[in-house]
Amino acid sequence: FKSIGIKRHPLFSDPIGVTHISKDDGQLLIRQKEIVRVIIPTYNRYDILHDILKDMEQQDYSHISITVVDQSNPFKESLYSDYNLDITLIRQENPGLWRARNRAIQESKEDIIALLDDDSRVSPNWLCKHLQCLSYFGAKTSAGVSLSTHGAKIPNNYSFYRLADQLDTGNTVLRRSVFEKCGLFDEQ
Repeated sequence: FKSIGIKRHPLFSDPIGVTHISKDDGQLLIRQKEIVRVIIPTYNRYDILHDILKDMEQQDYSHISITVVDQSNPFKESLYSDYNLDITLIRQENPGLWRARNRAIQESKEDIIALLDDDSRVSPNWLCKHLQCLSYFGAKTSAGVSLSTHGAKIPNNYSFYRLADQLDTGNTVLRRSVFEKCGLFDEQ
């Protein structure tokens, strides 16, 4: 009864006041042309991996180095010469997604790290949008969403910038300082 006169606030409204970052905002990181390390673990999915590597060739932001942690059997090293990308290949005999991500993070030196899955698909502005988000909000992490073309309707709260309720490690860009402060991924 005490709350009967209180106006209800819609849960999925724009909580931080920004639904769009203009093309001219948040450009500091893009202008700095800092190398971004993109980490992609893969396990027996060369046919799908091909698509994300092609997407990476088409990125508007070209200052990227790719690390592929290949856990496949049989291992096809020759596949990686087909791309116009700076690819560091790590061969991992014992498969494990979190072990693969951790190893690639430990072996990289860049301040900005992007995490993708081998079955991800991204638009040419994918990395620019993440870098704009980091710069515009002064954030340490920009977590995108995984959108499926099949299944349930995409929730309304996926259409604007907001504090995330989960970290999709198949579409995330982070500063190295996040790992220095929080540690690497739990492999258990």
